[in-house]
Amino acid sequence: MTAVSTSNVSVLKVTRKVVGAFLQGLPAKDFDVSDYEDEVDWMSSLLSSPLFEFIPPANIQTLFSKFEEIEVKRGDVVIRQGDKGDYSYVIQSGRAVVERQASGKKIQIAKLKSGNNFGQDALVTDVPRNATVTMTTGGILQRLSEPDFESLLMHPVIEKVSLDDVAGMVEAGEPKTYILNVRNPKEIEEGQKIDGSLNVPLLLLRKSLPKLRPDAVYVIASDGGKRSELGAYILNENGFSAYVLNQEQASA
Repeated sequence: MTAVSTSNVSVLKVTRKVVGAFLQGLPAKDFDVSDYEDEVDWMSSLLSSPLFEFIPPANIQTLFSKFEEIEVKRGDVVIRQGDKGDYSYVIQSGRAVVERQASGKKIQIAKLKSGNNFGQDALVTDVPRNATVTMTTGGILQRLSEPDFESLLMHPVIEKVSLDDVAGMVEAGEPKTYILNVRNPKEIEEGQKIDGSLNVPLLLLRKSLPKLRPDAVYVIASDGGKRSELGAYILNENGFSAYVLNQEQASA
């Protein structure tokens, strides 16, 4: 069958594996789609993430049953910079702003809307929140606890490789493999660099995504596993292919 658009359209591409796992959890009854528009929108946005290529179907079905719905009002601070991470969030409806306090100044990093997710960085790295998220409208959020996030989302996405594995990947040549060092500039100046690697500080990684090759493989390295894991998570979340260099070897 061929489908031809007769006007401008938006298309959601979801793999058969994801659709199958999702449909298994739907009730066997008729329903009015208009009654579920917000729910369908945020679920569709989440399911369209490249992360779901890594997640087993059983995890996907369990994931949606673990989300907890919370209502929020305009001005509510959902997460605060410096606090310990306990949940990750998806906006079902409403809008929010992400801000970071640096050198005594408040810097706006991003604006969020329905379908956007936030709060996962602190859960991956196990360090305090690096930004504050405040609602600019009322709305509904879906939140996932740290243990459920780790078991259902994080662990399937992050795969570690050894230096020998990397050597074999580089020797194979295709796809092109790069070691991506996510240490900050001061650490690089102090000699914590890796020969032949690219250097993109972790805090700048999201802004640097357009400069990376989408057809390449990236092996993320730093002085510890947590920063590397977040780097790999960010890349895989955005459709890249990324691994974590074994923590002990990365710090050797």
